[in-house]
Formats: sequence, structure tokens, C-alpha cells
Amino acid sequence: MASVVWTAASHLPQYDELHRFARVNKQQCKAALLVYLDMTEAKNFLDVGIHHSDIKKITYFSGRESHDAVLDVFIPIRTEEMVTINWLHLLFNTLIHPETQRAPES
Repeated sequence: MASVVWTAASHLPQYDELHRFARVNKQQCKAALLVYLDMTEAKNFLDVGIHHSDIKKITYFSGRESHDAVLDVFIPIRTEEMVTINWLHLLFNTLIHPETQRAPES
């Protein structure tokens, strides 16, 4: 069943965009696509955008839960990746403009 869902998801236009950003890293692309599908299909987020940071070499998403909500940022990270508070702080400072609470355009 999971392989059927993955095969169907890999035909979405967003898959091509994520795969281009992930630069042949299929595991990163799969993690990003699962986060995207969760945001758009399961949680019905609005204004979902796909972004890429060449500086940090990551793909991330922005979206809002409702029309009046602030824009949130979502970073797909695989469970086996090491994440530190310092890395998150550096990533936050790179990706977010605190004065507008909006993700920068990629």
C-alpha cells in the first residue's frame, strides 16, 4: 500500500520541483514530499510555498493554518539526522525575517 501511495505522489508536479531542489538526494526529496503532502492534504494549510536555501542546502516550506494566521516555516528533517539547538538557531536566522515573520522568497 505504501509503495502505491509513493508511486502516485511521485507523479505530482511538486515532486519534480522538490527533486530538482534536493539535487538527486532521494531521501531528502521523499522526506520533503511527505511534509508537503501532510501540510496540503491532511492539515489543509493555506499559502503553502516550497523554498530552497542554497546557503543551508535545504528545502523548506511555508504555510498558514488559517487566513489570519502568521506564516509558519516547516523544515523536513529525516529521523536519523543530527539536529542541535545551535543548528536550529543558525537556520532560523538564515531563513526568517523576524520583523515580518515571513519566509524569504527563494
